[in-house]
Amino acid sequence: MWLKWTKRILASSGILIVLIIAFFVSVVYIYEDEVKQYAVEQLNKSLKVKVKAPKIDLTIWDQFPNSSLRFSDVLIPDYLSVDAKDTMFYAKHIYLSFDFWDMMAGKYKVQKVTIEDGIFNLKINTKGEQNFDIFKKDSTENSNNKFSFELKEVIGKNLHINYIDSITNSHFETHSNQMLFSGNFNEENFLLKMKSDLILNHIKTNDVSYVKEKNASVDIALNINNKEGLYTIEKGAINLEELLFNISGSYVMKESSDRVDIKIKGKNIDLASAFSILPKKYANEIKNYKAKGLVVFEAAINGIINDKQSPRITADFYLKDGSLTEKISGVTLKDLSLDGIYDSDKNGVSNLIIKDINGSIDVGKIKGELSVEDFSAPKIIVTTNGEINLNELKKFAKINSIENLSGLTTFDLNFVGKQTMDEFKIIKSDGLFHFNDVSLKLPSSNINYTKIYGDLVLKQNDAVISNFHGFAEDSDFRLDGAMKNLLQYILKPDEILTVEADLRSNKLNLDYLLTSENQNNSSTFDSDNKVPFSLPKDVHLNLKSQIEELNYGKFIASQVKGVVTLYHQNLSAKNFSFNANSGKYTCSTTLLQDPDFSFSWNTNISANEVEIKNFFYEMDNFGQTFITDKNIKGTAHINMNMAALMDNDMSILPESILAEIDLQILKGELNDQSTMIEIAEYLNSVKLIKLVIDTEKLQKKMEKIKFSELSNTITIKNSQILIPKMTISSNVMDINLSGIHGFNDDIDYHFDFTLRKLYYKNPKDDLFGPVEDDELGKRLFLRMYGNLEDPQYELDNEEKHVVMKQNIEQEKKDVKSILKSELGLFKKDSTVQNYVAPKKTEPTFEIKWEEFDENDASEKEKPIKNTEKDKSQKDKDKGVNKLFNKLGIEEEPKKKQVEVIIE
Repeated sequence: MWLKWTKRILASSGILIVLIIAFFVSVVYIYEDEVKQYAVEQLNKSLKVKVKAPKIDLTIWDQFPNSSLRFSDVLIPDYLSVDAKDTMFYAKHIYLSFDFWDMMAGKYKVQKVTIEDGIFNLKINTKGEQNFDIFKKDSTENSNNKFSFELKEVIGKNLHINYIDSITNSHFETHSNQMLFSGNFNEENFLLKMKSDLILNHIKTNDVSYVKEKNASVDIALNINNKEGLYTIEKGAINLEELLFNISGSYVMKESSDRVDIKIKGKNIDLASAFSILPKKYANEIKNYKAKGLVVFEAAINGIINDKQSPRITADFYLKDGSLTEKISGVTLKDLSLDGIYDSDKNGVSNLIIKDINGSIDVGKIKGELSVEDFSAPKIIVTTNGEINLNELKKFAKINSIENLSGLTTFDLNFVGKQTMDEFKIIKSDGLFHFNDVSLKLPSSNINYTKIYGDLVLKQNDAVISNFHGFAEDSDFRLDGAMKNLLQYILKPDEILTVEADLRSNKLNLDYLLTSENQNNSSTFDSDNKVPFSLPKDVHLNLKSQIEELNYGKFIASQVKGVVTLYHQNLSAKNFSFNANSGKYTCSTTLLQDPDFSFSWNTNISANEVEIKNFFYEMDNFGQTFITDKNIKGTAHINMNMAALMDNDMSILPESILAEIDLQILKGELNDQSTMIEIAEYLNSVKLIKLVIDTEKLQKKMEKIKFSELSNTITIKNSQILIPKMTISSNVMDINLSGIHGFNDDIDYHFDFTLRKLYYKNPKDDLFGPVEDDELGKRLFLRMYGNLEDPQYELDNEEKHVVMKQNIEQEKKDVKSILKSELGLFKKDSTVQNYVAPKKTEPTFEIKWEEFDENDASEKEKPIKNTEKDKSQKDKDKGVNKLFNKLGIEEEPKKKQVEVIIE
């Protein structure tokens, strides 16, 4: 039974629903055209502008139980814009809702308006014209009695509102998911209530941003008197990021101008919450601090609004017993207090004064005042003084650009500056900073700067450093000088800082300082994201240096004096002089950075009376073992000009080195020099040479070679050391030497020796006692080539022929000179010089007186006949000469004897 009744009830209900739906569909069909017609007619009578709505529908369900006229894609153009191309209002849907039974009775009274997905671009131009002034002032006379507006509620869903007032230079932008307006809108006097949760995207006045991307809620009751154009705030409560503000006052709208008188109060505002309304970039920094304290805030907006005037905005605020604590270190800026005044006059000029600023960090105290005049072109005035523990300041301010910082600084600063459209101009800058026992270490360096004392005095843009002294590791320094354009360099990009100073030091250890920098930077250059070293473009330097002792590795210099300059990435050291290696040096050098971060290096060094052994020792033998401090002695005079290229980590490119070195060594020695010893060993290994040369004696003498002077001009280019031919006159032999020595130790040397002191002697050859050296003799030509690790030797016949050809040419010149001098030939040939006879050592005669008889005399006057032994000796000498020729030993030409006949 119950199943049958259930089926009947469900069937009845279904029929009823179908009938209801059919009824509403019929109503919509019957009334839609009529309602649309009346609505469009009324809107056209009420609005100044045409509204575009491509689709209008009558709906029962969207705003049930009310009936609604739904407008889709509603567009109202901005009639103040050029050609009305801009949009003043757009909505996805607008619903005009009225009572269903009134509609059935033919009365269409709109009581509710709902706007969905709407955008408002509201503007007031400089003439005071409003693009949202779209309603006709008197539209009631022509109103249709069947269609009317009796609004009591306006609802907005997902609305974006952008408001720009060109008169007050204000910009307001917000977004609301739900906005409710209620009141009897048709009454001349009614109470409008507004509630909404908002996101304040932007609030800006006179180019100053006050709020950005902040949450807010609004609850306002506004008494509206349409006849008088008076809007009075009966209730105003704004919650901005948990900051509560009460608003009261009024707004009067007149034809010529409007007038506003509004007061805003915020009492016991928590300092931490106040920070939350700051712009995002500042709030991210402040979030690292814990704030305490209460702020009292009162503001007023009062004045006339028209195309010539804007209202005056004033605000007073103060903070007492506030504090800021850095969350990680726990360092606190305590006892923080200040009084502030903000004032924006009728011309829109804004001023801010913060006075009686007080605070303390650790034992240090800070006092001062800050004022900003005219925010559009701000003039900033700062007066401050105090004493700060730099270690506590670093922790509190989170100064990550400095690794370690300690010590005390006292300061007293007065500063005035003005920002214009193009630049920030320093009007006044006076200050004194005194540093006491300061220590500093930067993350980019391993150098610790300690015990820094001194004063920095500001004067306008410039600063003076006075008695600024301390230590960089174990190196001491003292700086006195000026830094020109310092403040502009700090405050503005692309400014040039010029430093002119005197540097003095008792001891400067470059070895440790440079090693520390290189070790610290090595990881940078090994990484994929390496940053090349660059000389600063925006720093010009003129540094006069005076250093008592300078250390670099084993090198020690004293009395170092000179000037270092840096100009447009061109670093130079001019007229540097110092004492080292028992001698005196002068040098100049330049380092120029190229656009690809590489460097061009040029240098000139002149050294006099340098102890060469000590020089090689302190230079670590220049990284080679060919000649070391254990092999060489003497006093050197050096003049070197060198140019080279460096890559962006300041490593010299060997193939780019170009140098010319004038070298003179006096009273020199070569001791146990490997090449000379190897040459002696080679000669000792050749059996034919051993027949005519005492090679064992040569080996012994090669261990210690003394020479009075060695002079030459050595050239370096194409990764090779080029040694022109030079003569070394030593206690062992006279050596002519030339060659090429590559950076990879590939060598090609040419030697020729005078061997007169090393021939074997027959004691019976000296029948008349010892024979004096007449500077005649034989020469041996030898070549050493290959690589220094495994050199090869051979007799140098090619060089021998070159020398013979040179000797022949010289003899031709001598003959022509003699003929010109004696016979007057070749007088017209300017290339032929007069003959100058070489100096000849006068012979020494020793006379012995002995008693002898005539027989003895006659015997001695008789010529001595050649014996068989003498003949064999001559034959032997001829054979030796032939052997010399086979060995490449050339006999030096004998000088012609001048024969004089006396009559």
